[in-house]
Amino acid sequence: LGFIVGVLRLTKNWLVNRIAYCYVEFLRNVPLLLWILLIHGVVVGTLPSARQAIGFQDAFFLSNRGLYAPSPGFEPLFWATVIAFVGGIAFSIWFKRRAKKVQEETGKILPVLWTSLGAIIGLPILVFLVTGMPIEWSVPALQGFNYQGGFAIKPEFLALWLALSIYTSAFIAEIVRSG
Repeated sequence: LGFIVGVLRLTKNWLVNRIAYCYVEFLRNVPLLLWILLIHGVVVGTLPSARQAIGFQDAFFLSNRGLYAPSPGFEPLFWATVIAFVGGIAFSIWFKRRAKKVQEETGKILPVLWTSLGAIIGLPILVFLVTGMPIEWSVPALQGFNYQGGFAIKPEFLALWLALSIYTSAFIAEIVRSG
């Protein structure tokens, strides 16, 4: 956001330049704590209650209690997929060194990229499928006055993240504008 506003400050279009200028000056001259409180009030005040939450595909829910999304639950055989991933990385490092040595000795170029991608991505996917996809998703569901299951991002965190992002974007815009 800051990069885009900084580039807009450099345009020759007077209207776009002035809008970006007002954005930067308005954001920079209001204290951060005030922005956090203002955005928190907007987030909590405008979002619906848990019963009227904004839902997306019956898996994601946004309400004044937070953003609820499915979370993975790892079953006992999932460790095999993690070991396959780490093993794929180790194999890729070994293969790259070996390919470099072969190239220096014989001049033959080995396919390092595709072999590494196969080891890092293909091997864990294969192990994941062979072990029966050992992952279970916990989908949030409304129970009582709140959602149970999945994970939640609380409105306070959303407000803090949004306020810091917007506030910092004004400073980034000035850095981009100044070169």
